[in-house]
Amino acid sequence: MRFDYNLLKLQARGTESVDWEERILRSAGRSSFVALSTAGSLDELRERAAAFEGLASVSEVESVLSLIPPEQGRRRR
Repeated sequence: MRFDYNLLKLQARGTESVDWEERILRSAGRSSFVALSTAGSLDELRERAAAFEGLASVSEVESVLSLIPPEQGRRRR
């Protein structure tokens, strides 16, 4: 008996969603395990993003902070 954490192997082989996910994984060369975290403010969001970036097990952090122009604070005033 074997145990495998790969949830794709629990789905029906040959389905379009499984085929595409496997293609994405092969081309990316890394895991596709994702997580979502929400924050109540921009400051909290910055703190959380920095904390995730500091984890050795996290290879990439994507945040809505990348959508906010650097001069946004000045422009808002």
